[in-house]
Amino acid sequence: MTPRIGKFTRAVIGFGVVAGILLALRPMLPKQMRYEIDDFFKRPFIPHFIVPVHVLKPVPQNQIVDELNARGFEVRCYGNLAPSEKITVKDDFHCWTTLNTAFDHIPARDLRLWFQNGSLVHVRFEFPSGELARIHAYLDRVLNPKTAQHTMPGSNLGVDNVGYPIMSWYTPNGSITVNSLDIPNGRNTVLWSSWGANAVALDATDSGTYTVVQRTGGLTDLAFHMALSGKEWAIEERKPDGSWSAMACTKDCALRVSSAEDIARFFPADVLASVAPSCVHNGALAFCNVAARLAPERKVHLLITLQAPVPIPIRVTKVSAERAFPALDADPRPGRRR
Repeated sequence: MTPRIGKFTRAVIGFGVVAGILLALRPMLPKQMRYEIDDFFKRPFIPHFIVPVHVLKPVPQNQIVDELNARGFEVRCYGNLAPSEKITVKDDFHCWTTLNTAFDHIPARDLRLWFQNGSLVHVRFEFPSGELARIHAYLDRVLNPKTAQHTMPGSNLGVDNVGYPIMSWYTPNGSITVNSLDIPNGRNTVLWSSWGANAVALDATDSGTYTVVQRTGGLTDLAFHMALSGKEWAIEERKPDGSWSAMACTKDCALRVSSAEDIARFFPADVLASVAPSCVHNGALAFCNVAARLAPERKVHLLITLQAPVPIPIRVTKVSAERAFPALDADPRPGRRR
């Protein structure tokens, strides 16, 4: 009488046969598929990812990679990113590792990290299809509902790469986005981005003459000139007679590049959820290039007064790349300093 093979034994034999076939074919497979096979066998032995999503913040690249490796994750990294491998244009380094579970022990696939100049700017968690309800429940539990941008009246945060609306919250150090609908046979992603990820540093293209924009959209005759010499910024104001001189200042007058902490002082947290400012400032004012996070090509300039109890932003627009105000200088007088 032939002994009967139990279900468990048959499952083990079947798994062994499949594993043997995959391992035998591995050298002939594309690199990405080889990674998938390796991850399949490693995943059961990978620890749970315990870092809560709302405490993520910019940290040095070496620090986070070393911490993940010390916890038992195998982190792989590379630079020279192609445009399609970036989240934002300034990303210059990418790392990833396989996950087993994350958040509330939700089955997960990958953790991906992006860096700019050695600092963490994006973290993306990838989950298999079918787990979105648990992801939403986790985010609803750990994030402040008042920080949910997608619930704000008139919000339009756009869609993800498959056309589904985006849900987004802001955190103390960035913003979190997730797809609103499950992607059949695909991957659901949770993306954290730092406040500075989309910020474009002020450069020579931001120099020029600016004037204050009225609430009605019209221009005033209040003009100032931003000049960049090497790495130093200077600001001059236009006098009623058409001449230019350094803007009046009594102390702390030198303009300096604003840090993330400075920018958090200039802008409310709910505003930083949707814009990425880059500023220079002194004790009296800040001059900022402000880009939309979801559309970095859309940007405006602001002059922010810092001497009031609460910083006051003033919309300004460039009227000339030179030290000039064409609308008022159409007939310049002899001897006027230009």
